[in-house]
Amino acid sequence: SIDSVRVLAKNLPSITPNADYRVCYGDSTEFDAGNSNMGMQYLWYKNGSYFANSQKILVKDSGLYTVQMIDSFGCDAFDTVAFFVNDPVIVGPLQDVALCKFDTITLHASGAQQYEWREQSTNAIVSTVDSLTTAPTVNTTYIIKGTVTYNGVACTNYDTVVVNVKEHPVITFPTFPNKCVDGTLLNLLCTVKYNGITVPPDVLNWYCPSLPSAIVNGSQFDPLTAAPAGGVFMVYVKAEYNGCSSTDSTTVKINPLPIVSAGNDKVFCENVGSVLLDTMANPFNVKFGIWS
Repeated sequence: SIDSVRVLAKNLPSITPNADYRVCYGDSTEFDAGNSNMGMQYLWYKNGSYFANSQKILVKDSGLYTVQMIDSFGCDAFDTVAFFVNDPVIVGPLQDVALCKFDTITLHASGAQQYEWREQSTNAIVSTVDSLTTAPTVNTTYIIKGTVTYNGVACTNYDTVVVNVKEHPVITFPTFPNKCVDGTLLNLLCTVKYNGITVPPDVLNWYCPSLPSAIVNGSQFDPLTAAPAGGVFMVYVKAEYNGCSSTDSTTVKINPLPIVSAGNDKVFCENVGSVLLDTMANPFNVKFGIWS
């Protein structure tokens, strides 16, 4: 007798191959097995462990991803793709800073291969290296973009730094009274304001470059140091408040003593009546004189 059997050889399921893939930290991608025929089953594995059972998967972690596709006949096919995630780009971190108005500061960034600094208010590029030297006169925010390229994939990250600008204190003086060279000590006074408000300065330093010894007790002017000629002296004060300082100046006038001459000695007889004594021979700035 004769018999026959029919053997049907089925093609293996067709998988759309996925190329190895690299992304930046925080990014993801979708892998698609690519065959949506009815009755098809999908098993995805990550580094050998079960991961998912759908045609498509969304991945964001580095690993070796393998898909097993099984058709209705139980035939299966495999494909493997390597997925790489670059290390995160960390720019800085930069700390906010404060400086006095008109001062200059240099800011430094790190952690990247390429840098781009922008001023937030204008979006203008102000530097393309890892540092920025600036002297803002108002509070200013800078945005730093850092880029690292690894295996052909360029990844970026951002950081911001705020430069807070502090005003300088403002100094005003009263009108100092004139002093004679033999007069009492002159108290040196000033008012210090910060942002329009009178404040007690953290540091107050008086000095007189043309007559250094005249400043005594830190804030007094000794007229005796200007004897005998007196004069007009420029005194300076440096005031510091909230980390910022200002220097201003005013004048102190020290008058010399008048030069007095009573004339030559007189000889006269008794009972001759009145005798006129000589007047002051050199009345330098003398307003009045008294005989005694």
